[in-house]
Amino acid sequence: MEVPRDVGPKAPEVLVPASVDFDIVNLSLDGRFLYWAHRGEKGLLEVPIGGGPPVTLVAGTEDPVTSLAADATYLYFTTGHRVDTEASDMLLGRRSPRAGHFEGVVNRLKKEPGAKVEEIASGRFRPEDVAVDATNVYWINSKKDAILVRQPLGQVDSQAVVTHGNFLPGSFVVSGGFGYWIDLDAGPAVVRVSTNGGEPQKVATSTSTSGIGHPVRLAADDAAVYLTDAGSVEGKGSVLRVAVAGGAATLLADNLNAPRAVAVRGGWVYWLNKGTGAKNFLDGSLEKAPVTGGPKVTLAAGLAAPERLAVGDTRVAWTEVTGAIKDMAR
Repeated sequence: MEVPRDVGPKAPEVLVPASVDFDIVNLSLDGRFLYWAHRGEKGLLEVPIGGGPPVTLVAGTEDPVTSLAADATYLYFTTGHRVDTEASDMLLGRRSPRAGHFEGVVNRLKKEPGAKVEEIASGRFRPEDVAVDATNVYWINSKKDAILVRQPLGQVDSQAVVTHGNFLPGSFVVSGGFGYWIDLDAGPAVVRVSTNGGEPQKVATSTSTSGIGHPVRLAADDAAVYLTDAGSVEGKGSVLRVAVAGGAATLLADNLNAPRAVAVRGGWVYWLNKGTGAKNFLDGSLEKAPVTGGPKVTLAAGLAAPERLAVGDTRVAWTEVTGAIKDMAR
């Protein structure tokens, strides 16, 4: 693990200007590019970290992207569409939104110029929360009885069920041989399961003494899982760390204004605060603190309701409600 360091605050840079298409699904950051996806017409895009015009990798279609993840070689994203709608067209003279059935799709795209989208899984499921590690790609099949599935890298339509659960959308992460998520039926609680399968275990549960009441997002490394908690009222949010070895949650930061996304990298935990309603959420911020505890550092303030977060080797990037994407040295 890198030794925590703080090189001092730097001014944010605008990688992508404000846009009316602000429904950004997720961000991914590597040493060269920032990648992101829109649910709308813009599709899947990249922009050089040093700045430059965005490049469309997958054009937007009627099939919205629902989640995005990446490893060193590929981007993975989930989408889907309705099929077998012809009978509705003939009967009604138009396409009913309930006609046919929904077919989910999991795709991958190599990080190289001119690469073509590869479909790696499809079927009657609604995929979301895609994630990847060194051996598998994972996603949630969202339905009444939602399941977490895995599929070995490089294989097609060979998914296996890992476990069942009530997964808070956007909360699934994988690290150190475990998948973690916020389970709404369990407290709510932070739950983990071996990526090889087995019985899910509660890592941290909402109680009067745990400091956990309204968990929002998760991040994880080999040693611990980190969570943002919105708190019972505005201004009472927090960031907590729960060691994989067990024990009580450790408070890393408190009295936060609506903390949202969280990430961990190089001995630091990073998070976004949405801000306060009294200021129309134009007082959001990006902050960090050492994973072992210590004073928090405000990296950027005056942000417009920041929501999505990605941390790379040297940069940290985030989205704002205006549709802008910004980054800065971490």
